[in-house]
Amino acid sequence: MVVACAVAVAQNTTSAEIEKWKAAAEKGEAWAQYNLGWAYANGEGVAENQREAIRWYRKAAEQGDSDAQTNLGYAYSRGEGVAEDKREAVRWYRKAAEQGNATAQYNLGYAYFRGGGVAEDKREAVRWYRKAAEQGFALAQLKLGFAYDKGEGVAEDKREAVRWYRAAAEQGHSPAQFHLGSAYMLGEGVITDEREAYIWLSIAKANGDEASSVALEQSTWWNLTQSEIRSAQKEAAQRLEEIDRRKAEQNDDAKTPAPKGNFTLAPEPKGETPAARVFENTWRSVVVVHNGDTQGSGVIVRPNVVATNCHVVDSRARIVVHKSAARRADTETDFSAEILHADKKKDFCLLKVQNLWGVVATVRKYDTLKIGEKVYALGAPQGLDLSLSEGVISQLRKSRNARFIQTDAAISPGSSGGGLFDRDGNLIGILTSKITGQNTEGLGFAIPADLVLGN
Repeated sequence: MVVACAVAVAQNTTSAEIEKWKAAAEKGEAWAQYNLGWAYANGEGVAENQREAIRWYRKAAEQGDSDAQTNLGYAYSRGEGVAEDKREAVRWYRKAAEQGNATAQYNLGYAYFRGGGVAEDKREAVRWYRKAAEQGFALAQLKLGFAYDKGEGVAEDKREAVRWYRAAAEQGHSPAQFHLGSAYMLGEGVITDEREAYIWLSIAKANGDEASSVALEQSTWWNLTQSEIRSAQKEAAQRLEEIDRRKAEQNDDAKTPAPKGNFTLAPEPKGETPAARVFENTWRSVVVVHNGDTQGSGVIVRPNVVATNCHVVDSRARIVVHKSAARRADTETDFSAEILHADKKKDFCLLKVQNLWGVVATVRKYDTLKIGEKVYALGAPQGLDLSLSEGVISQLRKSRNARFIQTDAAISPGSSGGGLFDRDGNLIGILTSKITGQNTEGLGFAIPADLVLGN
């Protein structure tokens, strides 16, 4: 098990770079002192010398370089180049963590969780794990998932555990993929979905997770036909390819500014935007719904069950669902659907769709929503497949004993029945209508997604 993490810079360092760093380090440049410390610690361009690494890390750390502080703490925690001292490790982790260094935040959280160099305090551990997790640090996301799963340092919340497992799993973290697959298999924090369990366990197995390999072999998969298993294997391969692509892009981004340089201009932001992350976490849950000449959208809320608006399926014509594939609507593959439940007063309908594959959306309750929260609408406006728009919750309203979420996210004809998601990709509403007029903008409405919990 990884106890702590160190911050790295690019490898294959040349002797010319080492000389450049030495010259700048002797002049007191913190970025060069950090780079030189890393070179000595890893034997990059120079003979490995942990004591020399510590000397340069310390110089940079004392100037406030958070990466140097993190690596100095790491050295103290392991006794590399310096006498092991867990308390000193925590002191340097804290300095870096308070500057927002995600690696240090994770390491500090781990120290509090285990009581290494500081009194054990699981609540404090969770606080630091969360800070790192919110910056996208996969190990912290996994640990935060564990904490919610077991109720350690925080109230037990299986749904919240799944949310953090998913965040780490989407980054390619195989233990998180295993735990996410297990959650779908057991129905803990999500609705039981054997197909989704099979997909995530298959991805984890491909990434070398032995527990997933055992689970796949020992489980019976009673509810999956051979055709469905082959479909799940294909979907797993597609997702794995997409995860690997994103990891490669992130690794390339990470190498761009490293080793550190004395830049005068800040680099342009890299990586996915919040909207991009929401899209990646939700597009597999959104479908296109056709009913005669009417076209709308829908969201997968249970295995083979899609939530949409009743006005989308009012026609007596055949209802057809088109699934999303490769982040677009696959209009070549029809899935026949029938109405399972209809509440026309609330404009809420559930469709039963045989053999539909995809990701079941995680539903968030209406009572937890707050005005001003960032939200994202995903549907098929004007027949254009899978279009994302961004906005906020403008108001939470009630009318004739019905509840509505008002949003300024763009909603157009064809979006009806689509999903309104929060920043973590949780489904909070089913898009239903908008008010239009010459002097009216940004008046869209969704019905609460938690209606599906009672049907």
